Amino acid sequence: MDAATAPDCGPTLPAQPAGCDAVPDPNGTGYLNVGPFGGAAISMTLTPGTPPTAWAIVEPANRLRPARVYRSTDGGRHFEQVDAPRIEWIKAHPSNPDVLYARIGFGNLVQSRDGGATFAPFGPAHDPPRILVVRPDGSEVFAASATSLYRSRDDGATWSAGSPFPGAASLYIADGVLFATGDKLWRSEDDGRTFSAASVSARGPDEVRPGASAIAHHPAQPGLVVAVFGAQIGRSEDGGRTFSIQAGFAAEILTLAPDPRHPGVFLLGARDGLYRSVNSGRSFELVPDFDGTVLDIAFRPDEPCTVLLGGIGSAFQNGSGVWLSVDGLTSIHPVACAAPSKGRLSSIGPGYSAEAPLVASFGADIAIHGSAGWQPRARLSDPLGGTLLLEAVSCAPSSFCVAHAASREGLVRSLDGGLTWDALPGLGSVTVFAISPNGDVWLGNAAGQLYRSTDRLGTASPSTGLPESPGRPIRQIAIARSSPEVIYVSRGGSLYRTKDQGATWATTPAFDVDGFAVDPLDENRLVYFEARDSHRLWSSSDGGETSLMLPLEPQPGGYVDLSSDHDTIYARTSQSVLVTRDAGETWSTAFRGRPIGAMSFIYGRPGEIAVVTDDGVFIGDARNARPIRGQSRGRPGTR
Repeated sequence: MDAATAPDCGPTLPAQPAGCDAVPDPNGTGYLNVGPFGGAAISMTLTPGTPPTAWAIVEPANRLRPARVYRSTDGGRHFEQVDAPRIEWIKAHPSNPDVLYARIGFGNLVQSRDGGATFAPFGPAHDPPRILVVRPDGSEVFAASATSLYRSRDDGATWSAGSPFPGAASLYIADGVLFATGDKLWRSEDDGRTFSAASVSARGPDEVRPGASAIAHHPAQPGLVVAVFGAQIGRSEDGGRTFSIQAGFAAEILTLAPDPRHPGVFLLGARDGLYRSVNSGRSFELVPDFDGTVLDIAFRPDEPCTVLLGGIGSAFQNGSGVWLSVDGLTSIHPVACAAPSKGRLSSIGPGYSAEAPLVASFGADIAIHGSAGWQPRARLSDPLGGTLLLEAVSCAPSSFCVAHAASREGLVRSLDGGLTWDALPGLGSVTVFAISPNGDVWLGNAAGQLYRSTDRLGTASPSTGLPESPGRPIRQIAIARSSPEVIYVSRGGSLYRTKDQGATWATTPAFDVDGFAVDPLDENRLVYFEARDSHRLWSSSDGGETSLMLPLEPQPGGYVDLSSDHDTIYARTSQSVLVTRDAGETWSTAFRGRPIGAMSFIYGRPGEIAVVTDDGVFIGDARNARPIRGQSRGRPGTR
């Protein structure tokens, strides 16, 4: 857990190293996950230019939702989501950076001539095509429907008469020959007027799948074509007329790409990882340390050693999206330099300074968010072996951080802002904790016991003033930011309060308390949800002595968390974040329809929140929240 093992991955990536002209040794050390997040990058492309614009189509984990379009204006180093049609495949023109081709959700092709700002239908209107390919010099475009192939030499202004087409899933051009992949591998040497099937023979007794799914060719190797046949690789030295099977794989092959700088080098993406051939496709070796699925591969045209991989990381990889290497896969890092996906993120909380206002744990990784975006801090190894599974993390202004390691049922701490960590094996069975601005830590366990540490978890002593309640676990601890000596604790539905840092405790009249929050500007004001079926929201201005039910109807899924910032209250449900800016009189909703995984305020930014959804991490103050139509004020109630 020391700083030497923490990955080095800052806001900007290193320059392309010298010596990249040599074929790199396939001994990678990890992958830099640059985003986009919340799904798998199923299609990528880069425009010509320096730097090129990178486009990625990301399919959410919930496939009932449409794919999202992301753009990077710095060649794949940083991505942002853009408004675009329901695109499922995208391809850049080889010489014109303003032209893009795409296939939308219903299967038809569209084209953009203004760098992706707008798209229009592309292809013959009477027979809309579904697939296309552009010659490497941009001189011709071939587009095909289910039964006909069309050719244009003026980028779609006019089209040739349709030629009979055998039907295919994709079109490729290799060594000047037009190929179509489908139930067979078809090839045409006369611009698609006629097609013949390639011959495929095996070197051994393995059954050969006649259909092909991908083709790759390096322009510096005339006659050589490498093709994918199911989970097998075929190789041709006669321009694709005949293929012999070279290698078989345990998992399905999904994509194949030649390295533009190095003739004879091919990258192969499969469901079980990334493979590389340095002998023109005769054999492939697994590139180490990428434990996931590779769906697409793209090389930067201006930096051929910069490789982008689209795919899905496994449980040992950081989320999904795009991974990037700037030195031909020999030096890359196994952490996310942008917001981790919800599937991996387990906790998010306030940071400790204006430079590090937000801290997150995802899996065994700690990251902070500041002006330069997300930056990793450390990956926490378990002293007993493996990595720690973190489910909560929080920091104090003095760069003191604490995380709850669920896999160890204990705590880990950092005294330097998350760079180095050490385990605290003597503090087992802790279920909740809270850090005071002065660095004191309050701990609660499942047995209902409360502890306090005044030396940054060097030691912890029981808080004897809290009334005993055996078998009722402590659910939440909240420290008033305006007066740290005031602390609230919920246990078994009861709410307790101390005004003297735990010397004495009082039981408040508030009951059935579920999630609650203390106003950061007023230690006497709190808001809470009742735990009963109605899940009503209540507010108190006198520390829980009396409470007023706020005019908000219960929402489907029930309330599971709450945060407040004076007259602004953010309430998290399972499917949305509700916002009020007038102490609960009127409400709006943000992030509706996205499953909400976590929510946190941000250090030094009053009113701003970070919300974790399936689409990634959103940071802001919900200015785009929509009023809740027809919201009843409900019946006034007091306690």
